[in-house]
Amino acid sequence: MKIIDKVKKFIKEKDLINSDDKILVGVSGGVDSVVLFSILLKLKASMDLELYVVHVNHGIRGANATRDEEFVKSLCDKNNISFSVICEDVPTFAKENKLSEEEAGRIIRRRSFEKIREEIGFDKIALAHHIDDNVETFFLNICRGSGISGGRGMNSKNGYYIRPFLCLTRSEIEEYAGENNIEHIEDETNLEDEYTRNKIRHNILPYLTKEINKNSICHINSFMER
Repeated sequence: MKIIDKVKKFIKEKDLINSDDKILVGVSGGVDSVVLFSILLKLKASMDLELYVVHVNHGIRGANATRDEEFVKSLCDKNNISFSVICEDVPTFAKENKLSEEEAGRIIRRRSFEKIREEIGFDKIALAHHIDDNVETFFLNICRGSGISGGRGMNSKNGYYIRPFLCLTRSEIEEYAGENNIEHIEDETNLEDEYTRNKIRHNILPYLTKEINKNSICHINSFMER
């Protein structure tokens, strides 16, 4: 099954998107969010959707953060999609609230998306989380002492948040980007092991896939769904 057909099937099964929906899309410039934007653009005409992009500049990566912002702005201009950028000082917010920068960034992004959604009166917020992200969340939850509910990970629909890519692995998204020549930006912090999620992404999941079972990630995701 083609990736776009797989996403359409998932959207229908989970009732994530309806005709005439107004959808705010979080776009960082990375491959996951840019491919999500690309696929929603393809659905825009057939489902009569209205799209609006929000990009959050976390105030962490200096010139590279400005580069990402300009990339997303150019992407939206090229496709005639309205766009907002939110600039925040995540390191300061993290220190003031005694949080990791990883958690502070997540809170800031959510606040930004929700603020813009309310201002423009949109129906939903689409995020590009995928199967690998979900399995990373599983390990984060159980390692931090979660109860049984933590085993569920992310929901495909949670209030006005939707995750149309929870049917795709990271490799499938990267494959789609390559096949369709979709340009994106690589956030260099994703290559580091400073953040807890990256430690799981770079060390635990590859080990499970290589040494235990090549389908480990999909099997764990199926377990979470059940």
